[in-house]
Amino acid sequence: MNLDPNDRQAIQVALQKLLQVSTPQESVQVFLQHPQLLTDEADSVFEMLITQAQEQRRQAFVKVLSGLRTLAQEVRDKQSQYEVLNH
Repeated sequence: MNLDPNDRQAIQVALQKLLQVSTPQESVQVFLQHPQLLTDEADSVFEMLITQAQEQRRQAFVKVLSGLRTLAQEVRDKQSQYEVLNH
């Protein structure tokens, strides 16, 4: 993964905000406020963090990260569908 340092930092800051919310609705709001979380680069970060958590046997964190990654993919898909319908 070859992220620009500014992109990496923006994704890290947004991920920290995302990990602080307590409901799926709040998570969606964070995704919409931080569209960098909906990029391929952010998906790679999710994948890396999930792998690290698995290696550390932190199953609860794996579950949280996997759920957030899935939600990010769903938000991304919905945005794509919306853009197709409105163009």
